[in-house]
Amino acid sequence: MKIRIFGTVPPCMKCKAAEKTVREAVKELGYKDIEVTKEDALSEEAGKLGIMMTPTVMIDKKVITVGRVPTKEEVKRAIEEIREGG
Repeated sequence: MKIRIFGTVPPCMKCKAAEKTVREAVKELGYKDIEVTKEDALSEEAGKLGIMMTPTVMIDKKVITVGRVPTKEEVKRAIEEIREGG
């Protein structure tokens, strides 16, 4: 599983907070097979994915939040749903 956080470079406060929240949620769940990456929202890849606002959190190919910092509970719930095939 891959979690991508698209934000500004250098990161703004919201982007930093989103990355911190995601990393804490992953750590609390204890899964070792989750890769978390911070990516530039102005990259070619972000453009192809239609990223328009920061921060955007994407798990695998599913967008979880756009333009705001997710809560740890939102991240955990999304991870569990995707792991269960939902």
